[in-house]
Amino acid sequence: MSAWAAWQPWVIGGIAVAVMLWFVIRALFADKAREGPRCLRCGHPFVESQGLTCTECGWTARRPADLLRTRRHWGKAVLAITVLLAGAITVRLIALGGNPLMILPSRLLVVMMPIDPSSVLGPGPIAEELRRRMLGEDLSEATVSALVETVTAGDSGARPPGDSWMQRYGLLADELRTRYAPPESPNHRRLLSIPPRIELELPPAWPADEPVPAAMSIRDWWPAGADAIVTLTADDDAGGVGGAGAVDEVPWHRVGYRNLSSIRRRHHFTLPPTETWTASTAIRATFDVAVVDPEAMIVEREAVDRDLVGTVTTTVTLARPEDLPRPRLEAWAGDAATDDAVAEVFRDGLRRWAGTSRPFAIRFNPRRLQREELDGVHFGFVVEIIERLPEGEE
Repeated sequence: MSAWAAWQPWVIGGIAVAVMLWFVIRALFADKAREGPRCLRCGHPFVESQGLTCTECGWTARRPADLLRTRRHWGKAVLAITVLLAGAITVRLIALGGNPLMILPSRLLVVMMPIDPSSVLGPGPIAEELRRRMLGEDLSEATVSALVETVTAGDSGARPPGDSWMQRYGLLADELRTRYAPPESPNHRRLLSIPPRIELELPPAWPADEPVPAAMSIRDWWPAGADAIVTLTADDDAGGVGGAGAVDEVPWHRVGYRNLSSIRRRHHFTLPPTETWTASTAIRATFDVAVVDPEAMIVEREAVDRDLVGTVTTTVTLARPEDLPRPRLEAWAGDAATDDAVAEVFRDGLRRWAGTSRPFAIRFNPRRLQREELDGVHFGFVVEIIERLPEGEE
């Protein structure tokens, strides 16, 4: 880059500023009463016989000294200052890549978060700008505290941990817990109040008189070192799955959960048969949250004290499986052709690998099942468990 290219913006900007300032000075200080008394409104000269009222526009002075004051053209001065500020803002935006949010103060961006136009495609521009400033550590302590309050509370259209809240605030919550929530900070406890997001997967169809298998995954925005005991029960207020009342005394599922280390881990359990469900299918998840020191766990490699910080509750609504009538299964008497077809499927048989954690495996070729005579056939296995003694005997 040449020396002139480096100085060119400053020279052009300086000339523009000088011109605008000259224009402002002219508008406010140049129109003096050099030729005698005159009207401050229209500039018409006064004569001694007309008194203090202008014969041209009707303006009346309060005292004779007013006829000798300098005329101030405030409209021209304001216009010049507006043009000057607009030019400075435009140059600043061009220098910052054209993003107008980059010139706004961080506290104003925090206040504007409820109107951030987020979508399923990602967070909105306000959240992205705040995240950029967090990555650059450009936020003051007061701004971070205000942002934590906004993120944990959400807004009227986005309450945690719903879909709208995740789209608008989820990205900021992740950055806050990573960068601005040490264990001794008030932000740490505040972020622990965000209810985790529970997702329960059930089969679309299941026999109404059988317990329903379910898989649970948990997504949280807690700082590192947080864990919880998760208890699933019916939602009493809604009269949830299985009805209200005594179900609280015997939870359907209770499991330990540790954030960050349990990400994408699925917990499997069963729900009561759908024939016992009420009209509501709401389940309440209660988290007894505690905090441990991650560094102490790594160094000591043993159990450490847990600091119980409180209870967080969230509710999830299930999709009721359709009733799946039991199929009528009859044992097949068998014939030579069918026996040969089944034997062909399992021709590879039982394999054994000595000295491994999985010493046995059954191998079969699924392509061999694609035969017309095997259509609608269910295969079952009789499994025999063999105990291996320390001496090696089975």
